[in-house]
Amino acid sequence: MKKSIISTLLMLMYLLPLWSQTILDRSSSNKPIWLNEPPKGKAYLYYTGVGTSEKSLEIAQKSAMANVISLISLEGTTTIQVSSTFAKEEERDLKLTGTENYSFRENFIEVIRSDGEKLTIRGLQKEEEYWQKVADNGIIYYQYWVLMRTLKPNYTGPAKIREGYGMAPVWRSAILPGWGQLYKKEKAKGIIVLSATAVAVAGIIISQTMYQSNIYNAEGTHDINLINAYLTDANTWQSTRNIFSVAAGAIYIYNLVDAMTAKGAKRYAWQAPRPVEFSPVMDDRSVGVSVCINF
Repeated sequence: MKKSIISTLLMLMYLLPLWSQTILDRSSSNKPIWLNEPPKGKAYLYYTGVGTSEKSLEIAQKSAMANVISLISLEGTTTIQVSSTFAKEEERDLKLTGTENYSFRENFIEVIRSDGEKLTIRGLQKEEEYWQKVADNGIIYYQYWVLMRTLKPNYTGPAKIREGYGMAPVWRSAILPGWGQLYKKEKAKGIIVLSATAVAVAGIIISQTMYQSNIYNAEGTHDINLINAYLTDANTWQSTRNIFSVAAGAIYIYNLVDAMTAKGAKRYAWQAPRPVEFSPVMDDRSVGVSVCINF
């Protein structure tokens, strides 16, 4: 019991500063999904850097870039070229720390250390960035996040690397409305489309069942008043069924169009699979070939 109370108090102590924060400005209304954990691609290594500054957004940006470079240097998965020559770059030369400068271009970063050595991290590209201006207990500061990527050193796939969803959401939505939206990580939209489809289909089934029941009842009696009452109810349920049918058709068409046109959540670069892949299969009794068809 005491441990539970202590854990709750510690959680509240952690959350209270977050509740006191007020976001004054931001680069986007939605926070990217990679802020807490970088995405995992088949062709690229991704790195997330974060920086904070009370002075300016630019300083927060430099801090985030320094964070990424530190991660890459510690990880050791990316080739870093070292040169003892120093040449002033025409690109913006930004102060990284007290002893290092860096210049960022579209395809690589150069870090000039205090001893004059120039470290080049080739193939490093900026994928996305997000920043926000925050007020916290009267203190205003900037937070900046950057997502960088570099090609995996052992990557031997095709030069063309796909970033979108292709036709996968379309055929999924054709089979089950809402599936394509969920596949593109549009959770709210997918649930709405799926729920609306379920309601429309249920309405069609119930209406058709009630229509047939009233027709059956009308045929089973000779009372003219009951016959008229059953036929009137049958017409009402038939109209209701038609309304649900039109609604289901409209939802299905919207679902397909949206699956084809909506961008969905950003999908990070991955190696496009081959349409058909063959691989040998061998055991003690037989030898064969395995065929994998990628949709």
